Amino acid sequence: MYNIEDGVKHIREFTVGSQDVDGSGRIRPSRLAAYLQEAGDSHLRSYGVDYKTMHDEGHQAFIVSRFTVEYITDVMQYDKIKVRTWFDEGKGVNYPRSYDALVDGKPAVRAYSNWGLIDLESGRFVRFSDYIYSNGPFEPNVELEMPERFRIPKELELEPVFSFDVRHSMTDMNNHMNNVMYIDPMWDAIPDVESRRIGSFSIRFVHESLLGDRLTVLRSELISEDGRDVIYFRIVSGDEIRAEGRWTVR
Repeated sequence: MYNIEDGVKHIREFTVGSQDVDGSGRIRPSRLAAYLQEAGDSHLRSYGVDYKTMHDEGHQAFIVSRFTVEYITDVMQYDKIKVRTWFDEGKGVNYPRSYDALVDGKPAVRAYSNWGLIDLESGRFVRFSDYIYSNGPFEPNVELEMPERFRIPKELELEPVFSFDVRHSMTDMNNHMNNVMYIDPMWDAIPDVESRRIGSFSIRFVHESLLGDRLTVLRSELISEDGRDVIYFRIVSGDEIRAEGRWTVR
């Protein structure tokens, strides 16, 4: 049975385990993103469609173009988090999805993502109006303090930090590096990350990465924007951009 709140928000509850946190006891950004996206997958199943069947038999796949997560408070080991997700009416081939998460009934996280649905046989995107979501119910997108769109300032220099290969453990049923797997390399590249707390992160996905691809993480210096400490990232393969990120830290 699926849990719906306010007639719109789909709910999944999780307990943060020891495998989900870092040395400080705070949830790792990638695990938080995975919980949010699992709630979205559960929402899809509430429509009578599961993602694997949609992929294997319907030859369709969701791909994410933008994902922004904003921390209101820390999410810690053993916290029970209540993730709520919903969508606003999409335009064209855009499928906007919002999330929030509560700990002990208090807001802890807000997030927004934008997705596209691709027909794997034709390579064309499916319009929102042609999908099962098109009849709603809808609710306005979550309001964030951080912009869900960003551009890396042209004058900002990015320097390489480290490189890695796309391994089998990083790939998903689409046989490319899962979007969640882009988060940890950026997080790992933050200077003195073990002594910092994440305020927000926003990722723009540009191009898929395949098994065996060699990726390099580029990082800016820490700069100040609107009174916040901000660091930008770019993940590349050769000269091709795979993803970009904007993180705020404290």
